Amino acid sequence: MNSRKWITSVLAAVTATAVSALVSPPQASAAGVVVRSQLSQRCMEVTGESKMPRAVVQMYNCRGAPHQTWNMEQVGSTAFWRIRNAHSNMCLNVEGGSMADRARVIQYPCGGSGTRNDQWVLSLHPVRKEGRDWYFIINVNSGRCLNVKGGNPNNGTDLIQYKCSGTTNDLWSW
Repeated sequence: MNSRKWITSVLAAVTATAVSALVSPPQASAAGVVVRSQLSQRCMEVTGESKMPRAVVQMYNCRGAPHQTWNMEQVGSTAFWRIRNAHSNMCLNVEGGSMADRARVIQYPCGGSGTRNDQWVLSLHPVRKEGRDWYFIINVNSGRCLNVKGGNPNNGTDLIQYKCSGTTNDLWSW
């Protein structure tokens, strides 16, 4: 199968999974959780424990610190979610509302119902691993997945958005 057909197949599977898992994905509505990458088992955190808008979100060893703690909040009665940092009270956001691959993921004050770059689809991956459910976290505005930049498993690696591929740097658990 050529790469274009494979990518189309993966995207169709992700979309189908998203539709079936959107209404009430297991564990999705959660407060005070750490969001862990399947790539390295490291956790999503706000760089430098910042409470400032536009602070970069990165991966780091899980410590359960307040800047690594997130609340999953459903947006009204939609199938969309805001991911709010417990330390800063700001939302996971794609910088500038970018639609591009490799756009930085930051924290920013949460917007209203029309602000799409801080809304996410939590799409359950069909395969459990390590006794956990894993999710694609897909930005509503761009349709791109929350991703570990360059597949780099090291501490301090920035998070970006990138087209969903189903690799370990696209999958998250809490």
